[in-house]
Amino acid sequence: MTGRFRGRIALVTGGSQGIGLAVVRRLLADGATVVTCGRSRDKWDDAFADDPRLAAVRFVPTDLTDREQLDALFDGIEEDHGRLDLAVNNASPALGSVGPTAEVDDADTRATLDADLLAPLRCLRRELGLMASAAARS
Repeated sequence: MTGRFRGRIALVTGGSQGIGLAVVRRLLADGATVVTCGRSRDKWDDAFADDPRLAAVRFVPTDLTDREQLDALFDGIEEDHGRLDLAVNNASPALGSVGPTAEVDDADTRATLDADLLAPLRCLRRELGLMASAAARS
C-alpha cells in the first residue's frame, strides 16, 4: 500500500469485474475510500469471496441507465462523504446494438446510447458537482 490516495474519496462505476475491479483494488491498495457500483450484486459477491479486502469498499447495486438509481448512488456519496475526489466511469454493459447497421433496431440503438453515452454523461455531471463542492471547501 502506497497511501498516495489516503483520505481521498473515489468512485468506480462498473467495479465488480474486469478493469473496473482492478481499478477498485488498486485505489483501495493506495489508501482511497472506494465506492463502486454494478448491476449485479452476485458479481460483486463473487469478487468479495475471492478477495476479502473488498469488505472496505462500499458496493451499491446500480443500473446507471435508471435515473433514480443513479441519483441514489450519488446522493449516498454526498450524504456519506460530502465530496468526491476521484472518478472512473468504467461501466459499460454488453451492447444490444450489434450487427449490420441496416438490421439494428432503433430501440437497441437507443439502449446503447443511453448506457454508453448518456449514463456516463449524467455520472460526470454529478461527479463534477461533488468535486466542485470539495474544491470550494479547500
